[in-house]
Amino acid sequence: MTMHHTFSTYNDTLIVVVSGTDVCAADARRLVDDIAEIASKRGLLRVLCDATDVTHSLSFADVLSIAKHAVRRAPVEGRFAVVCAPDNAEKASFMETVVVNLGKSARVFSDATAARAWLDGS
Repeated sequence: MTMHHTFSTYNDTLIVVVSGTDVCAADARRLVDDIAEIASKRGLLRVLCDATDVTHSLSFADVLSIAKHAVRRAPVEGRFAVVCAPDNAEKASFMETVVVNLGKSARVFSDATAARAWLDGS
């Protein structure tokens, strides 16, 4: 199934709300491309992605591929927070580790308030 997403801006943060079932790696890479394009056009360096309504059966190899793609597309000075459902926490944490190890600023959260506080530098 295709992923659905909406974009909005709050202060200087791009807010992305994502939903979908049985999301595949190609869907996730397209989302990364869309986020990068919109953030660039709006001059935004902070992204909050709410993916709590996403289910998938991505492998760890898929997650690695998506993480590497995200690193290539993200601005050097950007910050990226993802809020995910507990069922997706293990692979989201793996993605965070890959992205951070490749030099980008990213964190995964189970709570949107904590994600916003991290983006704000708190």
